[in-house]
Amino acid sequence: MLDPNTNLVEATAASNAGDWQRAFDLANPLLAYAPEHAGLHYVVGLSALGLKQMPVAIRHLQRALKLE
Repeated sequence: MLDPNTNLVEATAASNAGDWQRAFDLANPLLAYAPEHAGLHYVVGLSALGLKQMPVAIRHLQRALKLE
């Protein structure tokens, strides 16, 4: 079951550890629940950057800046 709070904490920890795929996999589905969450867009964007998915990274990082 998806627990947004737990998944965001785990995604942030994975991102901080450089585990980009896990961070992305945990954070990206949360956007359906919190599309206006700047920190969530940041974690997704940073993870996408680490995975070299540049268009996805740019989109989410720009969104995070707009929401901040």
